[in-house]
Amino acid sequence: MPLEMLLSKFSNKLQNTKNFRDEAASKLSQEFTSEFEQIQQRLQNGELSLESQTAPDREPIRHLLYGSPEAVRRTILLLHQLGYAEPGLWSRLQPTSTPGQVMSVLVRYLRLE
Repeated sequence: MPLEMLLSKFSNKLQNTKNFRDEAASKLSQEFTSEFEQIQQRLQNGELSLESQTAPDREPIRHLLYGSPEAVRRTILLLHQLGYAEPGLWSRLQPTSTPGQVMSVLVRYLRLE
């Protein structure tokens, strides 16, 4: 097979891989955004509350993610995949004083014994 044909096939396969990756990332982002919007709506409707309604022996611990929007989103999804926290429990990405950087906060409650 001529070298030009091999290079063309390789280039096509590479482009297909990039397209698949971009489509998967876009779909994941849309799913995350949709889930977040549903939870946000439930919070606004009073169906959910972020206020502690727990016993006094529980203490809030705040987690702060600070970085580029992509890095923060990926970390939130990774923590979800590890079973630590649902993506919708994190705050909306907030701008910071540093251009290109955002932050998101999660509050969990720990029992102190």
